Parts: sequence; C-alpha cells; structure tokens
Amino acid sequence: MRGWIMVVAVLVASVTYTSGLNPPGGLWPDDLNGHNAGSAILHDKSPHRYTTFFYANATAFMASLVIIILLMNETFYCDHSKVVMLNISMVLGLVSLMIAYAAGCTREVSSSIYVIVLAVVVLLFVIYSARLVRFLCIFSTKCCPRVEDLVGHDLVHTLSAEQEKHDMSRSLSI
Repeated sequence: MRGWIMVVAVLVASVTYTSGLNPPGGLWPDDLNGHNAGSAILHDKSPHRYTTFFYANATAFMASLVIIILLMNETFYCDHSKVVMLNISMVLGLVSLMIAYAAGCTREVSSSIYVIVLAVVVLLFVIYSARLVRFLCIFSTKCCPRVEDLVGHDLVHTLSAEQEKHDMSRSLSI
C-alpha cells in the first residue's frame, strides 16, 4: 500500500509542478499590448480563475510533498498521528488537484459547473467506498490488516524491543 500511495503522491507532485511552471492558457511570449513576457495569460484574462487555480495547485503540490516525506520513514505505520496526517494530506491534495483542474481547464461557467459536479460525485463515491470498506471490515477480521501485516512482523518486534530499551534506560537515569 505504501508504494502505491508514494506513486500517486509523486504523480500529483509532478503534475502540479509542471502546471505551476506552465499554467493553463500559457504564458505571454512578448511585452506587446501592456503584457509582461512570461506572465500567465489566464491571470490577465480571468484573474479569479487564475487565483483559484494558483492556490489549489500550490496546495496540492505541498500536500503531495507532505505525503512523500511521511512515507519516507520506514516505521511510518507505527505512529497513529502520522497515519492521520497522511489521510488528511491525501484528501487535501486530491481535492485541491480537482479544484485546480476545474479552474484551469474550463472557460465557461456551465463547463465549470459540470466539472465541479463531477468532482463532487467522485469525492462522494470515494467517501462512500471508504465507509463501506470500513463497515465490511468490522464484520470480517480477515479484511483489516494489523500493524504487523502492514510493516512486517520483525519490524514491529524490533520497535517494541527498542521501546523497552528506551524505557529501561530512562528509568535508570531517573
């Protein structure tokens, strides 16, 4: 699971980085008609759409970087707060990516509404699927892996031994 999440996070980081360097609509090629060469055309044509795109794209980029950093730690799944942060970052990143897509790819309000409705439907489906899987896991212990299954039996026991050593050295120093 960790590998797939890393692949998606790197993909989101790549897409958002690229679209940040080359925003939708392109860049002005020259300084004619009061435009600055290299500035975003979308910014001049539709400032509200560009601002929405810019902040949503930056949020998705930063969320994907947080996910990558969290997943670099080998003992990641042993800390509940990191798993919660991963879930928040994943949802924030993917929702921000959908918003950036909606703001950057459409020119008309009706098209934007269709894209936003589609994004909301996809998000609701993901939430429903996650709740359905959690509901099914309650009734089947085979469905929900334990921490040992996620990171490996040996790693959990190594971490337990290290924690015991740390607790023992702490009690001796007091």
